Amino acid sequence: MFKVYLLASGASEFSPKRRKAILLHSLRPEGQCIFNTLFVSQVPEKAAEKKETGATADVYDYAVAALAKHFDTTCNLVVERHRFHRRIHSPGESIKEYMTALTELAATCSFTLQEESLRDQFVASVSSHRIRERLPLEGSSLSFSKAVALASQIERAAVKMKNFTISVQPVSVQSGSKGNSSSQSPSSRLRARTFSQRDKAPTSGNCPPFQQRCPLNSQQHVNSSLCFRCGSKQHHASWKPCLAKGKKCFFCDRIGHFENVCNQKRSQAPVHEVSVDSPLQDETVHVL
Repeated sequence: MFKVYLLASGASEFSPKRRKAILLHSLRPEGQCIFNTLFVSQVPEKAAEKKETGATADVYDYAVAALAKHFDTTCNLVVERHRFHRRIHSPGESIKEYMTALTELAATCSFTLQEESLRDQFVASVSSHRIRERLPLEGSSLSFSKAVALASQIERAAVKMKNFTISVQPVSVQSGSKGNSSSQSPSSRLRARTFSQRDKAPTSGNCPPFQQRCPLNSQQHVNSSLCFRCGSKQHHASWKPCLAKGKKCFFCDRIGHFENVCNQKRSQAPVHEVSVDSPLQDETVHVL
């Protein structure tokens, strides 16, 4: 990275002594202390020998080589690989961020098969249960890059589905005049959980609203004969030439049906809460 900085700033054309000064300045006090300790143990005779011969040694290259040797020798593979294997996917961390972190840690581990090591750690440590179940289905053909691509696709689908979560929006409706309501006692709020009386069996030919359920006629049973893949009335889902077979739903991204008959889309229809305040009582009705 420092060489890139020298090239971008035009400092690569400077003299070795000046480039060394820029390097030491970039190391900051802590790095400068480490650099100074590398030359305390130098043999004075070698420095004097260079002066006598008049050799113009590149002090910048020598400083870079000394620093590289110091930090290479202090790298412990056991510790670096331990850090790599303990790096798991944190909650809220994106797939790309986790992939970048693993790649940086693997760079100092000297793995013989780095691609396979990255893939195995990624599959074992990703936080999403759906991703951990999906990736092993690819078998031995699964590579690290392919695992990241599949995981990113599942992650995007999960974010998209989160935007369709059911939300309850309260709507307040008041009835009656203010004069009448002021003379009434404090009203009690009635919350209708469900219209349970709808589910009772019919007892007569007439069906009062919210009390009985009228017998379903043949037209109401027509949905049972629809193809749940494409919605056609001409065939069932087992019909082989059905156009929806093998097609992907644009809503849930699953294979085998169209969006217009997607059960998941129907189950996530918005629910509105309606509050009714009357002079006698307040009623809250859930409109489905």
